[in-house]
Amino acid sequence: MSTRLEDSNTSREIGLSRYFRRRTEKPDLLVLVEGEDDIPFWTLLLDRVRQLYAHIDVTNLKIRDAVSGEEEDFNGKDQLMKVNGLGKSKVIAVDRDYDGLVANYHPYSSRIGSDPYVLYTRNYAMENHKLHPQAANDFLSEMLHDACSVDFQSILQQFSLAIADVLLLLIVYERRCTQPGSAERQLREITVSHLCEQICKHNYHYHNYQADFQQLGECLRKTYEPLLVRYRSDIDSLREELSVRYGKNETDYWKLLQGHTLYAVMRNILQGILLEKKREHEQCIREQATCGEAIAEAIQAYNQTLGWSSSNVFPKMDEAFINKPHIAGEDWEGHFKGMMDRIR
Repeated sequence: MSTRLEDSNTSREIGLSRYFRRRTEKPDLLVLVEGEDDIPFWTLLLDRVRQLYAHIDVTNLKIRDAVSGEEEDFNGKDQLMKVNGLGKSKVIAVDRDYDGLVANYHPYSSRIGSDPYVLYTRNYAMENHKLHPQAANDFLSEMLHDACSVDFQSILQQFSLAIADVLLLLIVYERRCTQPGSAERQLREITVSHLCEQICKHNYHYHNYQADFQQLGECLRKTYEPLLVRYRSDIDSLREELSVRYGKNETDYWKLLQGHTLYAVMRNILQGILLEKKREHEQCIREQATCGEAIAEAIQAYNQTLGWSSSNVFPKMDEAFINKPHIAGEDWEGHFKGMMDRIR
């Protein structure tokens, strides 16, 4: 396998050749992303500057095998950050994770925010952008074939409050783990994966989400109580830092949680909303119909129109949030637009 990452995606770059296209002074742009599921998100983002380029190609990292000549995917942030030859016509795009919040979180952390040819998310990952409240309501409206307005912002805020102390603890602990020889680096008493496992093992329901989140908060505080006591001063300092330096209050902490975990929780909430709205509509049909046969036919027709049932909500949801991502206006203006300008 060739390991010369400066040669990565050579065929793609050849494909960008201007040889077969009308002559233009506009540049081409190749954007390498972490994986295939990332392509729709960054494509949507780059559509906002498409008029500035002759051609933009968004693809995952591919390296040609030196023996077979076949191209193979090299997915993941670590692989992408090894790519050489970046510049105005070739950039990479990654999830931010805790780079920036935690010094030396990765060997390449210092490049996040300083290298103009490394694009990165404003929040922890793409999922934290895709689950913007407006995106959630757009998804619900599309699935229900009717306008749907749910206070999803409040749901995210209450979830944030439930995980606040332990999320701060995680970031504090990760900061200590980056220090050579630290006890935390050896013990690893809390990790991203362990916290996410604790969050995902709970059940979450739309009708009962407030109580579910309260129970989650209690369980997390009980699980990590010794660490919460030990690092209380650091936790309080980080809370203040996030508010003053980054403009993030406790109700915003859903933006700092691992994206896949946030999505795993919220997809259950969204499923509950969909099923409730569906039941409400079916009840209206029952109240308006004049006979049992008409009721059954009308409900069947309604379900056929929807095109989904309780058994396939999650696949429909996964497809929608991958292929139809959302970029909030404040995220574009407050973060992504500036990165696009720096490339040029």
